[in-house]
Amino acid sequence: MARLLLALLALRAADVRARTEPSRPALHADARSTPASSKGVGDAPRLPSRGASPRQVFERTVLLYSAATIAFSPLTEPELVDRAFSRALAHAPMVRAGVMASCAALYRLRQRYTLAILLAHELLTDVSADIIAQAVARRAEGVASMRVDWERVPRSACACMLSDDIPFLLWSRFLWDAVEAAVKALRTSAWAARSPVLAALLSHPLTIAVLKTTITQLVYETVSDAVYLAIQAGMRGRGKRDEGWRERIEKELRSKFFMVWRDGLVFWSAAHMVVFLMPIWWLQPIADNAFTLIFNTYLAIVAHRDVE
Repeated sequence: MARLLLALLALRAADVRARTEPSRPALHADARSTPASSKGVGDAPRLPSRGASPRQVFERTVLLYSAATIAFSPLTEPELVDRAFSRALAHAPMVRAGVMASCAALYRLRQRYTLAILLAHELLTDVSADIIAQAVARRAEGVASMRVDWERVPRSACACMLSDDIPFLLWSRFLWDAVEAAVKALRTSAWAARSPVLAALLSHPLTIAVLKTTITQLVYETVSDAVYLAIQAGMRGRGKRDEGWRERIEKELRSKFFMVWRDGLVFWSAAHMVVFLMPIWWLQPIADNAFTLIFNTYLAIVAHRDVE
């Protein structure tokens, strides 16, 4: 959640700096002067004057991310693809064979390397979010062309992976296994035989999703936000010369933690409801990644709306 909400702070701070320093060329701004960044949105980059347009960077990133997400989702299950396109490809047997072979290969990859694919998708989400934020910021500044600043990506990606990506994989799996065991015990208990209606209500997927969302918001998001802010403050290495890393972390947590947690409460409560209603465990991290990228893009656009 912090990856999304701190984006608004960083981008708005960049707007204020741009307004107060009109004579300073935007393309040569020092990245180190930017305030604390969010997950997926780092410091304002120092960009060369040549490259693709911000819109092209945005569109290519979205296209690549969407294609990768679809490729490793159930939408490419061989049976579903064959059922959906059997008529359309009936007169092109070679094309149909190629499509089905590709879908079968993707299916085998998902079955054999599920964890590796999920981690790769997490990393792709972090990188895509940062690139999109750069593109939105450069477009708001009226820059005709840009190059992605890769210097800021490793820090953001590292903080994301350690504070949210890998932990959410473990967290969602833990909730999945724990709830599955609890539901099985509930349905086979003597109490369920005496109160079948109540047992059915408690074991309903919607009830389970509400429970998982509540626990996730109160426990997981609280810890994740705090860890992310601490990692970013510790790795950033900026501030007063006599200010140590502990002081930077304490300052970051005091100034931003509650706001980040509070502002993300509504969005992530709704998003996690959708995530935890997914009938397959490995779809939950992918859905969470998609919500992360969508909301991150929204924050970047809103932050620069008045500039545009």
